[in-house]
Amino acid sequence: MPTQNGIYYRENGEGGDKSRVLVWLHGAGGASEQWPYHLRRIAGWRVLALDLPGHGRSEGRAHRTVAAYADGLSAWLAEAGIERVVVGGHSMGAAIGLQMALDYGEQVEALILLGAGARMPVNLDLLRQLAIPAHVDGSIQQIGQWSFGRGAGLDKKTSLVRLLKANPAGVLLADFQACAKFDVVERLDEIRQPALVASGDQDLMMPAYQGRRLAEGLARGRHALVEGAGHMMMQEAPRAVLKHVAGFLGGLEVG
Repeated sequence: MPTQNGIYYRENGEGGDKSRVLVWLHGAGGASEQWPYHLRRIAGWRVLALDLPGHGRSEGRAHRTVAAYADGLSAWLAEAGIERVVVGGHSMGAAIGLQMALDYGEQVEALILLGAGARMPVNLDLLRQLAIPAHVDGSIQQIGQWSFGRGAGLDKKTSLVRLLKANPAGVLLADFQACAKFDVVERLDEIRQPALVASGDQDLMMPAYQGRRLAEGLARGRHALVEGAGHMMMQEAPRAVLKHVAGFLGGLEVG
């Protein structure tokens, strides 16, 4: 898979108008591998799944604000010669999408926001534990438990824990600090792009009511509920998420 200016990404194209680009952004401590093939192969779209700076196979360091991630993504798109994209993100990645729409709206065609809210509150005890090296592993185990719905298999939780543990020291803390600072409640009316907000009905980290409030606050937002899924809905119910995503993308006007 290619690397552009130190950012590793996975790219898929399924025919059609290749000028239409969807960029997937993972959540805190994540990587591009978390996007299943269902969501990386969408007919008519060039789909890029990025490793954010300091994550996965990308160079650089994790940022401590969502705005800094948005700044970096805007610059990366410009350097790659990509003028407009649909920004799709999960959790912190969704927050980056919202920030992109506010700060770099000319680059954003639409938003797909999974497990998202206008605020991204973080358990204060979790933040404290992530700051203590001896407690990081235990905190990651807790995140693994909180991230999935009741029907998720042990393999999915184990895979997430393994991925989170592979991050360099400080990455998870920086990401969760960035989420804790994020708050665009008072600016939602500035976002004019069409937006799909999807929530898992068993999400413990970003409950579905937060997603509904976000969608209601956006001028062109709509909410979708993914049944039987927790925070990691794209891994728990990829086909259900794809159905919502494909329907949303199909309704976007070209140009």
